[in-house]
Amino acid sequence: MKIIETIILLIMALGLGTGGFLLWNKRTETGDYSRHVQAMLNWMSAFLSIVFLFRIWVLKPVPNNEILEPEMIFFPSLLRLLFLIYPLEVIKHGISRMVIYPIIYSPVVALLIIGAFSGVDYTPLTSFQDMMQNIGKIDVLFRLFSLLVLFLYCFVLFMLPRNLRKCATDKCFIPRFALFFCLMGVAYSLTMIMNWPIMGFVHQILWMLLFFSITYWELKERLVLHPEEEAECDNNLPAEEIQSEIVKNVDPTQPDELWEKILHVMDNLEGWRNPEMSLSSLSEEVLSNRTYVGEAFKRNTGMTFSEYITKRRIDDVVDVLTRNPKAHIQEAFLNAGYRQRSTAWKNFHKIMGVSPTEFVENI
Repeated sequence: MKIIETIILLIMALGLGTGGFLLWNKRTETGDYSRHVQAMLNWMSAFLSIVFLFRIWVLKPVPNNEILEPEMIFFPSLLRLLFLIYPLEVIKHGISRMVIYPIIYSPVVALLIIGAFSGVDYTPLTSFQDMMQNIGKIDVLFRLFSLLVLFLYCFVLFMLPRNLRKCATDKCFIPRFALFFCLMGVAYSLTMIMNWPIMGFVHQILWMLLFFSITYWELKERLVLHPEEEAECDNNLPAEEIQSEIVKNVDPTQPDELWEKILHVMDNLEGWRNPEMSLSSLSEEVLSNRTYVGEAFKRNTGMTFSEYITKRRIDDVVDVLTRNPKAHIQEAFLNAGYRQRSTAWKNFHKIMGVSPTEFVENI
């Protein structure tokens, strides 16, 4: 077990430390503090991994069977609260940091500080059965509540408003982050309550996987929006100016009420820019069903819904880059409705036959 823990901690120290430097080097690309925050969290995690390695091999602590130790609940809980700063920065909720952070963090920080420094004489607990026998004591309930309260904070992420046009995340970002955060909390809580070493390993692995996935997404998949260039890439033009050749091919002599509703969503409301746009959501918006809407696209454009959305988005990106070759490519894709760099690049190459970079070079 000692060797396994050492291997995990070494991977965490090296991987997270390196990831922190990579994020820090590209921290100014996003226009927010998300990469600043995550880089520092990576470094802090790498430092803690080194500290744990030092304890294992140098200090060689005596095995301790005590559960729900106060110092192992309150201070780690404060640390895990810092993890939530990253998604708060990414989702661009539009609320001032001077407002949102004190509102969110003040109650639980006060709670945990009181628990750590109040001088309460905590009841020693050596097993789960021992905890159940003392479950009625205030200090035991307080420690259990301190473990539980972090799970409640995941719901804050779901309640905050998001501007999907400006936010670089898709609808799965918050659920994925919340799931990882909750799984980490479950593993750590079981370690504290049951004293199961295997749960400690699971907690470390989930911690590592969460930070590795964030680093990969930030550096390889995230499309970033540059505020200073926002005006140049703003394509909120009148509907008649943004209609693609596909839409202009509609035969006006064949009345199609459903297609007119679809065009209203696509042109007047620019629904194709919505990163959450799907055949199901469009069907609901035009008060129809997937089959009829899909047939309307095939009948009027000769394309499927997905092909149509892709064509509109790529046409928009091509128009932006043609009018301004110095425009930020990632921002053009972001404004067109893409949220993953790999998908955007693949679709662009599929339609245009070249990569976005090569397209700009050939203009």
